[in-house]
Amino acid sequence: MPLTREYKTTPGTIAVTTAIGTTAEVDISAYAMGNVWPATAATLTLWVAPSPGGTYAALTDQNDVAVQMVFAAATSQPIPPEAFGAGALKFVGGASETITVSLKG
Repeated sequence: MPLTREYKTTPGTIAVTTAIGTTAEVDISAYAMGNVWPATAATLTLWVAPSPGGTYAALTDQNDVAVQMVFAAATSQPIPPEAFGAGALKFVGGASETITVSLKG
């Protein structure tokens, strides 16, 4: 029996704040990759949880340093693939803003 893969895409805007408790949650459980477009130059720290509504922890690298995405104005970046091992994702910024997130799986 051949395997089939459903192709999904979900672009949308996300409210980012300076605190983990008030920034919007992104359900990434059904996706494998994505991109982020901030409205302005920004630095975003990634937080992950095992499932939507779960307890969040900072996504860190092998040296236990928080993973950040640093953007110049009018740029886009892929979400680090390590984030997709989790079920939910939050972006915390240095200022409140709106970002566009596109997810594909």
